[in-house]
Amino acid sequence: MTISATAVVPSVSRCSGGCAGGCGNSGRGCGGGCGTGACPALRVFDWLADFGIEQATQTLDIVEVLFKGNRKAFYRNAQGITLRSGDYVVVQADRGLDMGRVNLMGELVRLRLKARGLDIQAEFPRIVRRATAEDMARYEANRAREEEAFRICRRHIERLNLSMKLVDAEWQFDGKKLTFYFTAEHRVDFRQLVRDLAAEFRTRIELRQIGVRDEAARVGGIGSCGRELCCSTWLQEFKHVSTQAARVQNLPINPAKLSGQCGRLKCCLNYELEQYMEALAQYPPLETRLRTQRGEGIIEKIDIFKERLWVHYPETDTWEQLPLEEVRRILELNQQGIVPAVAVSDPEPLEVDRDELSLDGLPWPEAESPPAPEEPQKKGRRRRRKRHKRSSPSSNQAEGSAPKKSSRRKRRRR
Repeated sequence: MTISATAVVPSVSRCSGGCAGGCGNSGRGCGGGCGTGACPALRVFDWLADFGIEQATQTLDIVEVLFKGNRKAFYRNAQGITLRSGDYVVVQADRGLDMGRVNLMGELVRLRLKARGLDIQAEFPRIVRRATAEDMARYEANRAREEEAFRICRRHIERLNLSMKLVDAEWQFDGKKLTFYFTAEHRVDFRQLVRDLAAEFRTRIELRQIGVRDEAARVGGIGSCGRELCCSTWLQEFKHVSTQAARVQNLPINPAKLSGQCGRLKCCLNYELEQYMEALAQYPPLETRLRTQRGEGIIEKIDIFKERLWVHYPETDTWEQLPLEEVRRILELNQQGIVPAVAVSDPEPLEVDRDELSLDGLPWPEAESPPAPEEPQKKGRRRRRKRHKRSSPSSNQAEGSAPKKSSRRKRRRR
């Protein structure tokens, strides 16, 4: 048997069953029974062939099974049941039976066991059988019962006024155990809650406290990168993440952007940390002082992608962009007591033309001049209306002659 493992390839070939060739039956058709659900699963090829590893003498009979909430465990296929990745199997559990989906098989399991320090010859629970139609129906019924159990447990928590957050509920396949997962900041005395739940469901109750990262892994979601959370897909263990990882990568210390769905620092901050540390080892540290003919400068910023450094001259309050090799040359000459001239530089690199592009790559908005303040309206004095003397419409007066007063005006005066 040739050692094989799943790897990313640019081209994807599909079989007649629509499984993208991941079942190993490309060209023959799997009829949709490969367990991939007709998704674009990447095909499998022998990526270890170039290492000269000899072919395995026998197939490893240990299988990794995936359960609800990304919970995984290893089981031994002692009966030699023909299995494929994605098949549902009934396995031995604590005082009963449980049901899960085959996640890994073959030499990948051997590598996973080696990474966890487990012996292949150790005792593992066994796979009982492949899931039948009746088993699948019972499995779906248990998933529906878990929603009702979740609501009942949350009501009991509110009644007992316990400072805990219920995350998930999981029925064992045979119904002999019901597990509740919760998070809490401090230790919680839930003995009365266990007694009430045991009387409610008439089965064995287990309450398991998990961390906030395990909660995010069980609930799942979409990260800020647009992909599914790493902890709910492929991440096997959580490693310590500190703000120093963000500082090394020149990221702004913004908790809103550096925190994940769990409220802790994102695990992906560690993915490229070693590459950044290896690259920064070739650069002089920040705040390093160097002397050129322009004066004494201080290294304020490093760009490892363009291999550029920004030097600030406090005396003239100017900036200069220098390549890495030029900075090394200047520092070596400074150690010899020589003040050299800068051979290659881009003066004033931090000035940005507002008429072209902004830092985000978008045009700057047009500057809007503030509206001119409105002039206050002058309050004019109230002018008394002049009482014009009206003349009688029947009289034709000559120009310049005084109009006759009406009888109405005379009555008012009286």
